[in-house]
Amino acid sequence: MEEARPPVDRTRKALKVFGVTVTSFEERARVLLARARQASAGDERETVRAESAQLVADLHHALQEIQGHVYQLQSDFLMELVVRDRAAGPPPG
Repeated sequence: MEEARPPVDRTRKALKVFGVTVTSFEERARVLLARARQASAGDERETVRAESAQLVADLHHALQEIQGHVYQLQSDFLMELVVRDRAAGPPPG
């Protein structure tokens, strides 16, 4: 049975995947811009537009994934503080 991955490892993996996605986006965007400059036929321009839309959608999805991960980390942290505060009881005085 595989043990659960420690939270820091999950964060590192998520950031690595996001970083690769962003750099791939940059590289692919340069290629698509070059193709767009050279495209003369309507079909080729339409293909470039469709590929560009998909590229942007993929990047947006990756951004949502990493944002969701960060929001979950924040929420977990704050909830743990609340639980500990309640367990400690009211402040003295």
